[in-house]
Formats: sequence, C-alpha cells, structure tokens
Amino acid sequence: TAYPYKASNCSTAGSRAFPRQMTGHLALNNEIIFGIGWLDQSFWPDGVYTAPTDEALAHDLEMVKLFGMNAVRLHQKVNPERWYWHADRLGVLVWQDMVQCNGGNEAVKNKTKSIPAYLDGLSSMIEDRLN
Repeated sequence: TAYPYKASNCSTAGSRAFPRQMTGHLALNNEIIFGIGWLDQSFWPDGVYTAPTDEALAHDLEMVKLFGMNAVRLHQKVNPERWYWHADRLGVLVWQDMVQCNGGNEAVKNKTKSIPAYLDGLSSMIEDRLN
C-alpha cells in the first residue's frame, strides 16, 4: 500500500530550539524535556524487518506513549516514511542511528572505500528526512 506522507510535503514538524539559558538541556519548542525511550529495532515476527501491516508499523510507537516515554532510538536502519508519520502523529521523538556501512572485512580493511560510502549514505538519509 502506498501512503501519501513524505517528509518533503510534511505540514507538521517539531521545531527544535536551544536558547542560551537552556544550554546543556534537551529542549523542544523552547521547553526543557527529559528524553526517555527505548531502542527500536523494528523487528516483527511475521515480517522480520518489514511491518506486515500499518497497524504493526504504529504499534511499538503507541507502546512508547502507553509506557510514559517520549522517544525511540531507531537502531541501524531507516524505516519507511509511514513509520516517521506515526511517530510525528503520536509526538514521539526519534533518535536515528546511521546504518553501518562496513561492507564486510574487506571494506573495513579498505577505509578509502567504506568511509565515502558511509558519508554518502549519511548525507542521503539526512536529506531524505529533511533534518
């Protein structure tokens, strides 16, 4: 199923502000917050790393809120746009890990190939999410 949500035409987004008097504190929309959440590996037993339904995609984010948390650290993957839409809809902060780009032992040994690939992937991820 295709979903209309794309970061490029998003009409709602959190604005981050770090005023001088709040230096050293996490702030969202000029309010100091305490970020608390869990590591989200986006694993579904019936879909492995692909959510079998939209409800499954939203479920873990809904549980974040149910347990009184406000954030997830998305571990080593970039999720479908719809996942980020659910996070935005629910008011869940996302700390996004960059996917490792070591490409196996040969690439680890050859940093001249793995580092540019990592930086290209990082730039693409940031540009695609408009962050």
